[in-house]
Amino acid sequence: MQQLPSSRSCYVCGRENPVSLRMTFYLQDNGEVTSELVVPEAYAGYPGMVHGGNIVAMIDEAAGRAVTGDEPNRFAVTSQLTVRYRKPVPTNELLKVTGRLLKKRGKVSQAYGEIRNQAGYLLAEADAIFVEIAEDFTKALTRLKWVGRCMKMMKTELNYVRPISWGELEILQMEFQGQIMYLAGGDYHPKVKDNVSILIDLQELDLDQVGYTEDGITLGGLINLKQLGDALELPDLQEAISIEAGANLRNSLSLTNYVKSSTGRSVVQICFNAMEAEYSLTREENTQAHSAALKAKLADDFIEEIQIPNPISLAFASVGRSPKDQPVVAVAASRRSDTRIHVACGGLESMWAEFDFQPGTDDGENTIRDLFKDANDQWAGAEYRQEVATVLLSRCLRKLNQDINTKEES
Repeated sequence: MQQLPSSRSCYVCGRENPVSLRMTFYLQDNGEVTSELVVPEAYAGYPGMVHGGNIVAMIDEAAGRAVTGDEPNRFAVTSQLTVRYRKPVPTNELLKVTGRLLKKRGKVSQAYGEIRNQAGYLLAEADAIFVEIAEDFTKALTRLKWVGRCMKMMKTELNYVRPISWGELEILQMEFQGQIMYLAGGDYHPKVKDNVSILIDLQELDLDQVGYTEDGITLGGLINLKQLGDALELPDLQEAISIEAGANLRNSLSLTNYVKSSTGRSVVQICFNAMEAEYSLTREENTQAHSAALKAKLADDFIEEIQIPNPISLAFASVGRSPKDQPVVAVAASRRSDTRIHVACGGLESMWAEFDFQPGTDDGENTIRDLFKDANDQWAGAEYRQEVATVLLSRCLRKLNQDINTKEES
């Protein structure tokens, strides 16, 4: 058991705050954080019952400390807290408050907190989500105060800041919510909206990294298309990237801005969809699948990382008016298991379509024909697209089978 440090001004644990609850927290050997206290009547709502707001504060502090543990320079802020009041929490009686870390993924942690009486009865409990901010939070705040003074002195309508830590970014997001444009690497057509008052340059936040785990590959949101191709080493993905952009754009266009600008004719996006890529945004707790909703969120956010889950496999084929033109029909397929192949297709500006099928039981031809039955635009008709899509799907399936045979032979 280890006693955790207390702050000076905190309402829950502050030693110099005259109205603080003055709770003392201990980190137990099993990772839980506990505190025992008697709440004076001064913190009551109804006579003899602790006010609900104080109950929330006690649980929130315990759960938050379970997230940060015994690391003094680790900070986390509450994103959500759902409290369930089971029984009245009495004043002037010994109470035990416990916090427990349940799950951690990146900067987001799920935690649990509870209050029990001396007899062990559950009085109140809560599920909480915390978001970690940078270790140098205090330094970040100090530096940004200086940056803010500089911006006021310049008196410009549009300001530029390059945060050097995630702590600085968190502060800027809170201060300028709804007024931010992120400079997230190369872009097709960068345009400043009328409501933007600050440009935040993300290039100091190490978002151009590639990670390899047991679950798959993670790609930082500022990785460009060339780095993407080098990281995954899939010939068909390389082909899609060469169709998508020339050499200059491949070396500059970031994945964040590519996904934000993608349409149903964006072939790398179709490959991502086939491989069931998931996207982590800074303001979302869970990963997101590709959708129109994801693109809408990217108007005010950026991609922290893209996860490509194992197994990593891809077959891609397309037909356009010329070999390097954006396609009128594109099909990508990925073998997700021995019994499931995931297919993504496109070729129209607003068309993103995906489906699963089982090898050996369904060739997918009827499904893909149905998806293109109304696919008419100025570039091609629906009947033409239906015929081409079935041929491209068959080609992709042959490629996947050849890959399996090659692996078995080797």
